[in-house]
Amino acid sequence: MRQLMTAEEYRIRSPDCELSDNELEKLLDVSQQSIYVYTCGRIGAFDSMSEERQENILKAIAAQTDYISSNFGAQLCDGIPESATIGSFSYNMGISFNQSDSSPAVLDKTALMYLKASGLLGRGGVLAV
Repeated sequence: MRQLMTAEEYRIRSPDCELSDNELEKLLDVSQQSIYVYTCGRIGAFDSMSEERQENILKAIAAQTDYISSNFGAQLCDGIPESATIGSFSYNMGISFNQSDSSPAVLDKTALMYLKASGLLGRGGVLAV
């Protein structure tokens, strides 16, 4: 899947970012992979989505990148989430982080808000909480 947000696009949304382009690209990739898992791969059809839905996805990726950068930093750049759980819904991708525990990816509350607005969470595209 192509990268939906470049480091340059992220810096427009978050001008205070002090990460190098290389670190930021890695964080954006991990963030996008997290969003991919939480949406059960639905962001793969990004180009055919409405502008509003695309913008919510980009906002979710930016929020997740902020969250990872603030809480975990670059050490999280070595893998992608293997599973995600939202309420009673679980999704397992079968890919794990390069770390000792394989806990599910943590999704930022702001990113979750944007994904809810996009309608891409849960079964049938709607999150039932």
